[in-house]
Amino acid sequence: MNAQPYHHIVRIVGDRTKSGKLMLRCETVEGVNFNVFKDADLTRDTLRLLLEAGYASPAELKPNEVQTWYQHPIRVTLENDGKWWRLLSVEPRPKHALADEPQTINHALYKQQAQSWADMLVNGEDYPLVALDTETTGLLDDDEVVEIAVVGVDGVVLFNSRVRPRDPEKLLRVQRNERSAAEVTGITPEMLEHAKPFEDLYDELSVAINGALLVAYNSAFDMGILNRECNRRGLPLLVPLATIDVARIAAQYIGDWHEAAKGYRLRSLQEVAARLHLEGWMAQDWHSAEHDALVLVEVLAAIADGQPVREDGGDE
Repeated sequence: MNAQPYHHIVRIVGDRTKSGKLMLRCETVEGVNFNVFKDADLTRDTLRLLLEAGYASPAELKPNEVQTWYQHPIRVTLENDGKWWRLLSVEPRPKHALADEPQTINHALYKQQAQSWADMLVNGEDYPLVALDTETTGLLDDDEVVEIAVVGVDGVVLFNSRVRPRDPEKLLRVQRNERSAAEVTGITPEMLEHAKPFEDLYDELSVAINGALLVAYNSAFDMGILNRECNRRGLPLLVPLATIDVARIAAQYIGDWHEAAKGYRLRSLQEVAARLHLEGWMAQDWHSAEHDALVLVEVLAAIADGQPVREDGGDE
């Protein structure tokens, strides 16, 4: 056992264990992260140590709530068993020691910024705007693209095609979500038997993308997998004027703040469409590249128009 007599907690995040018990995730000045638990077994009830030392307010934190103590760090001793750090003791709270004042986030300003950005993209005339979506065999580095769609801001489809990968059986490979890409997209290896390979589609695709202002939902993934396909075949990389991730614009507009992550919560494209009242698209097939690219354009237009946001799980 390795006892470290002095560590100083500066950030505490409320959370729960898998069984639903209260826990706190603690970060220290020294760079050590550890968890504090409330347990019926007093030998494991490390939350009790905080309470006995006069730190009642951290114990009241709800999941994802954050409290910082940068002005008055909480002095503790920890023990490392070779794998985990465990709280051994907490020094009594000095009378003047209080948690830092919470920072105020101007959500209205961030929403207005997101709306202005969307308006600039949708109504700007300096450069052509295109929306891209891809469907793939999975999310790993060796996965391949199986469907690509590029649509203009006016909803005109500029490119839409399925793509025959080198190994269509990857569609059947079970992913981290315990589903295969074939289950998610509805695209099976048999459907791609007569599709063109990527290299045969490259010229038409490059005309649609190169030099355009490109938006996508998780743009790093879509452009990343397309340019990996280019590299595999010795083709020039696709070069849009710029790529913009609409997932972050939508997150900022919807405004679900995630205190623990200190940022706006990212949602799936389907969730965003529902929150923006795009019911006309909800009953159609998701994970179709053309459908999702068209929804992306509608999402941008809705944000640019200041569409009201439906509360999560209900009406606004």
